[in-house]
Amino acid sequence: MSKFQLNERMALVTGSTRGIGWEIAKGMAEAGATVYLNGHVKKILDGRCQELCDLGYNANPALFDSTDIAVVESFLSSITAPADILVNNAAIRLRKPLSEISPEAFSDVVEANLTSVYAISRSLPLGLRMTALKDL
Repeated sequence: MSKFQLNERMALVTGSTRGIGWEIAKGMAEAGATVYLNGHVKKILDGRCQELCDLGYNANPALFDSTDIAVVESFLSSITAPADILVNNAAIRLRKPLSEISPEAFSDVVEANLTSVYAISRSLPLGLRMTALKDL
């Protein structure tokens, strides 16, 4: 990790209470970033933050539904230091044939996989949206 340092960086990782999002959040915390873990189940989110804090890392809960634009904007305006790293990880994956996916379920997928990216990305400062991975 000595070649990859994120000290003094603030990262927001959506969908970060399990799976790939959790591993990304842990990696960023290990590299020195203060991490905002995002999820919509408070007990799970608080537990994951505590796991990182117990290891000596800086982690904060970001309890919000990433598909709700107003809630996303409210959360982002409430944090004291804006995130300068964003990982749009929240998603739904349906593992069944298209013929078995209801219009409602498909709408949920679009909300989670597209609307959440739009909601968060449009609410961040322009500088963050323009930051390239090579600049991290």
